[in-house]
Amino acid sequence: MKAAAITAATTAAAGAAVTAVVASKGQNAAHLIQSFGPAHALVSGSTCTTLYTGSTSFYQFAYIDLESNSGLAGAGADLIFNGEGTTSSQLPFIAAYSSSVGLNDLGNYYYPALSCATLQSLSYSTSTQINNLQVGRVFAVKTRDGDYAKCQVTAVTFVNPYFDITLEWETY
Repeated sequence: MKAAAITAATTAAAGAAVTAVVASKGQNAAHLIQSFGPAHALVSGSTCTTLYTGSTSFYQFAYIDLESNSGLAGAGADLIFNGEGTTSSQLPFIAAYSSSVGLNDLGNYYYPALSCATLQSLSYSTSTQINNLQVGRVFAVKTRDGDYAKCQVTAVTFVNPYFDITLEWETY
């Protein structure tokens, strides 16, 4: 039986399984076909595949590679995190590491609902710097390799005179 189109996809809280429901061609009944773990992209008409899912803390100053979860010293990095601050009112920032990386600040967008197809449809700026990082802040990245990633700040800690952040991300 061939599936005509994806008619529904549900995602519970972050880390929950995604369930795909498809309608069979010529029938009104929906059939459950498969449940995917949280690290799979489910996008109708897209060739998106999750390349990497990560959650890592970065301290003071770091280079971030969203394709390998490494804190590289420059080469290969997508983002640069600067956690310098003199008071807890001066929050840290993230910027594109090179001119081949683009950012889109999505503010408090609902992270689990941000699909690969949505990431592909956004416009990206190579000159964007995301300031005042706070818990819940969401941003999209077009990586130096041309992949797409969604990122969410899940923790910000001030340890005088630096900030530490924890990012959760998924790269497609």
